[in-house]
Amino acid sequence: MNGRFLVLRVDPFENETQGMKFGGNIFVILFDKAPHLMAHIWVYPLGGNLPVVRSFYIDKASEEDRLNLAQEFASLLNDPRMTR
Repeated sequence: MNGRFLVLRVDPFENETQGMKFGGNIFVILFDKAPHLMAHIWVYPLGGNLPVVRSFYIDKASEEDRLNLAQEFASLLNDPRMTR
């Protein structure tokens, strides 16, 4: 994948399993060019302030759903100040 992309914070993450608590945030990366691939990233602070990526996976949204999302965020995807 190459090209510019937008990072969106979509949800705080809290989970408890086997007596361990996990937190952090879920982000979505949306690429500006068709087919507008998307990836989800779970990031949480390790030892206080150091962010650590714990999960990264490609979204299985249909091409039509990704296009709709890209159209919804078109003003941000086309703004170099909002993409990397």
